[in-house]
Parts: sequence; structure tokens; C-alpha cells
Amino acid sequence: MDLQAQIAQIETKIRLLSSKLNDLRVENNSLKEENERLNVEKAEQNAKIGVLTHKLEETQRALEQQGKGEPQAAEELRGQLNQYISELDDVIEWLQEN
Repeated sequence: MDLQAQIAQIETKIRLLSSKLNDLRVENNSLKEENERLNVEKAEQNAKIGVLTHKLEETQRALEQQGKGEPQAAEELRGQLNQYISELDDVIEWLQEN
């Protein structure tokens, strides 16, 4: 193999490597953007968990204060409590999937 052929072969390999490098840079940027988006979603879900946890605690306190004095109001609070628990479960399930 003469020198010209070796140089041509090296140039071809360099072009191929350069193309792969560009592809990897594009993929890396895409993955960085996706990672940032997922981090934002995670922060939003964590904020929702905080709000729902606070609502749950308030509802539990109100339910404890109601006691057996007003069964209708206590039942409504139990319904709200179950709804908050369900929402928390959904958020936790989403977080575990992602």
C-alpha cells in the first residue's frame, strides 16, 4: 500500500470519527435537555407531595377535632382524606416510574 492510499484511509477514518463525535454531541445535548425537563417535573411533583401532605395533615387534625360530635362532617373529612391519599399514591407511583 502506498503512502497516498494510507493517507486517504486515515482521512476517511478521521471523517468517520468526526461524524460520530458530532452525533454524540447532538445526543448528549438532547439527553441534557431531557434530564433538565425530568428534574423540573420531579421538582413539581415533590412540590405537589408537599402540598398534599400539608392538606392531609390539616384534614387529619380537623378530623381528630371533630371526633364523634358531627358524624356527617367527619365522614366528609374522611372522604377528603382518602382523596388526598389517592393523589399522593399517584404522585409517588409516577416518581417511582421516572
